[in-house]
Amino acid sequence: RVTSPNAGVLGIGRGVLSVVRAIPDILYALLFVAAVGVGPLPGIAALILFNIGVIAKLLSETVDGVDPGPIEAGRAAGATRAQTVRWGVLPQVMPNYIAYSLYVFELNIRASTVLGIVGAGGIGGALFSAFQRFDYDFVLTILATIIAIIVLGELLANYVKRAFHV
Repeated sequence: RVTSPNAGVLGIGRGVLSVVRAIPDILYALLFVAAVGVGPLPGIAALILFNIGVIAKLLSETVDGVDPGPIEAGRAAGATRAQTVRWGVLPQVMPNYIAYSLYVFELNIRASTVLGIVGAGGIGGALFSAFQRFDYDFVLTILATIIAIIVLGELLANYVKRAFHV
């Protein structure tokens, strides 16, 4: 609402993103596997489509919660809409944008594991293949790598939150 010039466009956009977000990533993966076959492309496409809805929801709520003071000051000074967003909104929401991006990265690591098991490629495919071969040393290596990436992502997100006082 803060940055949207048109209530109708806002309503349509939110409705479309709600529908996109309502469909689970596993269903997107199955649809893309059926459409283009097994491999990394269906997994990537499923994660992209699912995350568009998730990140848009998080970011829109952040923008809606900004302090209106800088926006009003920019408008009173004669700033254009783009200038108002750049100097009145963006500085307030950038720390949250960074934190949300890191959070979605963690979600994608976890989701790629599940999607790979259903045939959408990626690290989950390697994990499933190692299970089928009874190569438990490789399974443990993959799991340790997944856990390390998630923990490092969490540490980085916490550092960013502290640095920007989020």
